[in-house]
Amino acid sequence: MKLLSVVVSAAILWLVYRKLNFGAIVKVFASADVMWLVLSVGMIVPITILGAIRFRWVASLRTDPGWTDAFALTVIANALNLFLPAKLGDLAKSHFLYAKHGNSVGVAVSVVVYERVCDAFAVASWCLLGWLSGLAAVRIDAVAPPALGLWLLSGGLLLSGGTSKLLLEKVQGLNLFRKRAKLTLLVEGWPDLHSALGRRSHWLVLFSLGLWFLHLTQIWMFTLAVGAQVPFLASLALTPVVLIAGLVPFTLGGIGTRDAAIVYLFAAYMAPELAAAVGILAISRSVLPALAALPFLRSYFKSIFGEPAASAGD
Repeated sequence: MKLLSVVVSAAILWLVYRKLNFGAIVKVFASADVMWLVLSVGMIVPITILGAIRFRWVASLRTDPGWTDAFALTVIANALNLFLPAKLGDLAKSHFLYAKHGNSVGVAVSVVVYERVCDAFAVASWCLLGWLSGLAAVRIDAVAPPALGLWLLSGGLLLSGGTSKLLLEKVQGLNLFRKRAKLTLLVEGWPDLHSALGRRSHWLVLFSLGLWFLHLTQIWMFTLAVGAQVPFLASLALTPVVLIAGLVPFTLGGIGTRDAAIVYLFAAYMAPELAAAVGILAISRSVLPALAALPFLRSYFKSIFGEPAASAGD
């Protein structure tokens, strides 16, 4: 799977950048605005911390993982998501809640899925807002129907316990998903989590909208760092599509599809070489949190999975 992700991302990058002037891209970074470069890349820190806060806020309904565990598991999940499709690295959080804090498997899986549904609702909300505003120079009408569908589905799962239970049961009844164990666990654990959240669910939705506003703002700050003149509202309209493109499975942390989306969608505002530089900066959003996970990987994997078995020669 890791090899496939690398190959797919490399192939897309080659198709996107094969006609670009790489010397010009180097010059873009050489002449980049240092202040905006530091501020934009530095946004990774509060975004990661806020993600950890949200995880703890959801998980502490059953057992409080604590600030250290919440941060460590957030960056570990980011590291695993570099190599696993569809953000499956987040399941490390579920395993920790189950193995170390005694949550039921259903609730442990539901906590992580709840976070992802919050993300889907927030990104879809900003995408629809951008489409309705009509501020983007590029027509994004094709994105509106799936964004609306995602918004309705995720909103139903988040804000209505009865609706979410009905939706999950309907999905579970489909032949494609009937024998999926994790979906069965989710159907069992989701009502308990939803009931425990109560009115907190509304605050979590608002928190997620704010968190993803910071994500969108960071991408706009990347454009300022490379010297592009992109109106903030236009960037706000286009960037959700970029982030959705980065969620395509079988890429290395969204690398390739995200770059292609930036080059295409922002073509009206900056040259391809500037867009390529923004794409490279966007990679830091995945790589730097993954590097922050390195001090935690060994101890947390040991605490979750136990000591490795001794070899026969020991």
